[in-house]
Amino acid sequence: MKKNIVYPLVAVVVSVVLAGVAVLLPLISVYNIVLPSEYYFVCYKSGDDAQSVGIVNSTVQNYGGAGYTLNLDGEYVSAVACYYSFEDAEKVSAAFFDSGIECAVYGVQVNEYELALRYRDDVCRIEGALKTFCQLASIYYSLANAIDGGVIDGGSACAIIEDADAVLSNLEKTDIFPLADAAANVARYTKNLGDAVCSWQLRLLQIAVVDNLMNISFA
Repeated sequence: MKKNIVYPLVAVVVSVVLAGVAVLLPLISVYNIVLPSEYYFVCYKSGDDAQSVGIVNSTVQNYGGAGYTLNLDGEYVSAVACYYSFEDAEKVSAAFFDSGIECAVYGVQVNEYELALRYRDDVCRIEGALKTFCQLASIYYSLANAIDGGVIDGGSACAIIEDADAVLSNLEKTDIFPLADAAANVARYTKNLGDAVCSWQLRLLQIAVVDNLMNISFA
C-alpha cells in the first residue's frame, strides 16, 4: 500500500511503500488495487511512543474528541477527529484551539494497495472488502456528525451500529488474514459501547477503520 503523509507547517511529503517489490524482483508479480482516498486528522500532542500519547487520550475525549493513538510514520499523536476535507479539519482544529487545546492537521493520501502474487485469486474479494471498510468509516463519521448536530441521539444510533457490527463480524471470518486482522482491530473498540453512544466514540471507530486502511499490508 502506498500513502503520502503531509506534516503540518512543513512543506514536505513523505512517500512510504509498505508492500510490493516488483521493480526489484521482476519475477514476482504484484496486483494493484487503486482506491485513492484523502484523510485529514485533527491531532493533539505528539510523542515518542504510544504510551506517552495514550496518557492524554482521556483528556481529548473529555473535550469530545476521539482520543485515538495514531502512528503517522513514526510520530505518535492523539487523534481528535478525522475529516475528508482540509477545510473541515481546519475549522474543528480552530474550535479546539478556542477551547484551550492546540491541535494540528495532518493530511494522509492513500493511493493504491499492492497485492503479492499469492493473492491473485482474491483480488476482487479484497477490493470489495476494502470498499466495505471505507463505507464503515463513512457510516461512523456521518453518525458522529448527526449526533453532534442533534439530528439523532446516541440511542437511535445504536441500531445502525449493530448493523455495522454484523459487517465487521463477517469480515473477521474471512480467510484472508490481513482483512480479518483489520476487522478484529476495529471490533475491539465496539465492545461495551452501551445503550447510547457519544459522538467521540463513533469518531474513534471511524479513525480505527481509517488507521487500519492506511496500514493494511498484502505483502
